[in-house]
Amino acid sequence: MAFVNTYQPPALRGRDLAPAEDFGPDPYDLNFCFPLDFSRLECARVKLVAYIPRQHARLYTDQIERHPWLQAYFPTASMHSFADCLSAQENFVRRNPGNVLLAVIDKARFDGEHPEWGGSFAGIMGLFQTVPGKLSTEISWVITFPAFHRTGLATLASALLLNYCLSIPAEHGLGLRRVQWSTNPRNAASVALAHKLGFTMEGTLRWEGGAVEVFKAEAGHGRPNRKGDPRPDVAGRDTVLFGFCMEDWEEGGRELVRDIIKGK
Repeated sequence: MAFVNTYQPPALRGRDLAPAEDFGPDPYDLNFCFPLDFSRLECARVKLVAYIPRQHARLYTDQIERHPWLQAYFPTASMHSFADCLSAQENFVRRNPGNVLLAVIDKARFDGEHPEWGGSFAGIMGLFQTVPGKLSTEISWVITFPAFHRTGLATLASALLLNYCLSIPAEHGLGLRRVQWSTNPRNAASVALAHKLGFTMEGTLRWEGGAVEVFKAEAGHGRPNRKGDPRPDVAGRDTVLFGFCMEDWEEGGRELVRDIIKGK
């Protein structure tokens, strides 16, 4: 029987394909596969709120333009401009019901230009690759702006999100069985934060990730591409994989994470 293969690679939705005015729908629809109770994502020092491009994208872009190293471990198709940010947040995040992006608000620092926030916009993080049928997700895109570094804010915000994910519904959580954390092995801060939160390192996925900005001229962490590689000009990277599962939560993880939230 004759057959054909008419597959065409999907068009890249890059910086030239999303107009700067594309902030997503209004009112903004998170389009996430789980309902989110934001009252459970707040403590005395910090709170997580929905990242809404109309409110946050320009401020986020300003930080990235001033401190491009904040995205050093992002894929090469990362967000370099305002249009990039809007494109990624709409096409990669909002249109995928397994992904949601959150804004981190430092309640200890008042922002006179945005008093309605109850604090200052300090960074972002999100839940990605969420699969309700598997009760699993990944905490990712954890970025804290330089003015808030060395304050413990990233640890506290991550602990809030982890607590919400792994607490059972009777405790007003999502009741997930697995929360994943993956990072570049050279991202020492991310690796250290995963350990501090109680994640278990499960292994290294070789050649799993795309090139990152800071290493885009290299192959797989110093390992050369083989002769005849179809993409010799594109680097790759390894990924360190961490997991925090429900048995870890029930066997001491809950207390560790909640002590972080309480400031102990």
